[in-house]
Amino acid sequence: QVGSSVEEGQFIKTSFAYMGTQSQSGFLTLDLMSKKGFGQGLRHSYQFTNASGELSLYRLNDRTIDQNTLTGRFAHSQRLGTVQASISSDFRSNSYLYAPESKSVSNRLTLTRDRDAARTSLALNQLIDNTFTRTSRLTGSLKHRQTLDADSYLDAAFDYTGFDSQ
Repeated sequence: QVGSSVEEGQFIKTSFAYMGTQSQSGFLTLDLMSKKGFGQGLRHSYQFTNASGELSLYRLNDRTIDQNTLTGRFAHSQRLGTVQASISSDFRSNSYLYAPESKSVSNRLTLTRDRDAARTSLALNQLIDNTFTRTSRLTGSLKHRQTLDADSYLDAAFDYTGFDSQ
């Protein structure tokens, strides 16, 4: 890709496949931007019988803020018996789009179990943000629905939120 933008200046962005099979694909990214500098990245995805996911990383020596920026994401989903599990994590450091000299991490875990007359799910989320001050938030949710008959069901839910700021 060749072009220009206000933020990046003139740029050449390339992507090279290093793996391409029926169950996996991988790409290396090399970008040259007249204002931002040189960026390099990796994106790898996979899919198997009971699992799938993706890993991506991108590093840029950003000349406009004189910082190395790093963004990354990991996501994985897998069936474990009767439970569907999903985990993901996002990381951002010194992003010019977000805030220079900042770091943020977002993690999520979800477990879901579906049965004929019941559904149970647990979701945990963690967000740590170190932009101007360090904040941390942890939330959790446990939900259950029990079907009693064709016209009635019982719902139960428990939620948790914890917050810390320094």
